[in-house]
Amino acid sequence: MLTLTDTAVQAISTLTSQRGMPEGTGLRITPKNTGNGGGTGFALSLATAPHLEDAVVKSGGVRVYLPPTVARELADQTLDARVTGESRVEFRLAPHEESGRSGDQQPE
Repeated sequence: MLTLTDTAVQAISTLTSQRGMPEGTGLRITPKNTGNGGGTGFALSLATAPHLEDAVVKSGGVRVYLPPTVARELADQTLDARVTGESRVEFRLAPHEESGRSGDQQPE
């Protein structure tokens, strides 16, 4: 199951609690073709609710919505985040062993 670092939880919380965001808004991760033979990457966006078949990862009061294929592909990954100098958030994925992770994660 995808896990989240405490930093990722804080970043997602900041994004999803912006003014005008409805309760239940989460981060949605979908497949994205990177083109030029680079294979498949991932696109991140805010979503007000999961799609019908999405897996939902809950951690620290935030939600991450994953289509079934993405949930399988990211099952052994940890999502981390960092804030850059321009107040932008950058997310990265790493195998579980390489990142600290938040301990109260629950699949739905």
